[in-house]
Amino acid sequence: MSIKKTLIVAACGFFALALSSCGKNDDKPKSSKTTLLTDKPWKIVSFISKTGTESEDIFKTGEQCEKDNVFFFKTDNTLVVEEGATKCDADDPDFYSGPWTFTDNETKLRFSLGGDDDGISFVIDVLSDTELKVILLYPDAPDYAEIVTFRH
Repeated sequence: MSIKKTLIVAACGFFALALSSCGKNDDKPKSSKTTLLTDKPWKIVSFISKTGTESEDIFKTGEQCEKDNVFFFKTDNTLVVEEGATKCDADDPDFYSGPWTFTDNETKLRFSLGGDDDGISFVIDVLSDTELKVILLYPDAPDYAEIVTFRH
């Protein structure tokens, strides 16, 4: 076989190989929502109180003792909130814990802390490698919502 034919065959083989790899998903599997939620601890970066078209980030004006809290969603469906370096009250425990779960086909996140047996259910707006944004809607006040954004 001549060098020219060898190069053409090699080029065709390379081209076919390149085409066969197109359209394939990355070898890296997509993270499940549980993995995204439980992989690393979260900190609140924004807590928006919204009424109609008016909104206010009450996290910005909140107390420092609440801004350094760290949220750990554990794989055993336990949520642990550590107080961080500053406590609002010296007698507060170092951490709070309670159950968490996904509901409504993993479109909502429900958790309970401090003995609240009913828990709170948030609509998941964003859940990515770096951000968790949830929305708390109030059926009795349809014009009001709370939007909480967490980041790693």
